[in-house]
Amino acid sequence: MRSARRGYRFLIGFAVLACIAFAQTPERRQGDWIVKASETVENKSIVLAGNLVVEAGGALTLRNVTFSIEQAGDKLYRIEARPGSTLTIAGCTFRPATKSGRFEFLVQGARFRMENSQLEGVGGVARESFGGGFAINQTDGAMLEGNTFLHDLSGGVSLQQSNNAILRRNTFRRLAEQQNWAIQLQESHGNQIVGNRMELENEAVILDRSFDNYIAENDVTAAGQTAGIVVSGGSGNNMVTRNRVTSLTPGNT
Repeated sequence: MRSARRGYRFLIGFAVLACIAFAQTPERRQGDWIVKASETVENKSIVLAGNLVVEAGGALTLRNVTFSIEQAGDKLYRIEARPGSTLTIAGCTFRPATKSGRFEFLVQGARFRMENSQLEGVGGVARESFGGGFAINQTDGAMLEGNTFLHDLSGGVSLQQSNNAILRRNTFRRLAEQQNWAIQLQESHGNQIVGNRMELENEAVILDRSFDNYIAENDVTAAGQTAGIVVSGGSGNNMVTRNRVTSLTPGNT
């Protein structure tokens, strides 16, 4: 009887371990993943060897998904939410499949929410053409809360012609020296940038031709000389208050 019980426990333990191993095996998505309807993906690891595109009318919800994104030679794959689509992200991680790899992330004219997630290693065309490592263009009401952004070849988040976004309690670290801002606003109005932590080289927030934005209670630590928050010509009626800016360069606090 004892031998039978031990054998039964062994079989149960083996089945549990097999289930765990199966759950941890990444799913490989080869080729473009096009979302045209409503899809929800949860509790997975995915190797993405293609573009992930949410088309107009499509809605993609990602919860607790880890993406490893490959690169095909000089071609960078892109995660993109197109005009008229919806992309919701919670508790996810996006990173290149290799240390030297890169990918693009673009939200354009979509409904977008991202919370408690990590975005790492964005670079390439999205940065050069759209002004930011992670580009949000012509989008209203985007919500980014509790995320971590790590891009060593680009800035953090770029908003262009995007209004009424909320960027709250995010962390920006390890950003590129040549484009070393955490948040950039260009022709973007009525946005709230509140309670973010930014560890970088120079300026943290840059406003260009942007109005009616609220920038408050952010904590900026810069390795070099910094103005912290820069409001350029052509911007107006922005409220910048209660931000803490520290430079690690002596005499520039």
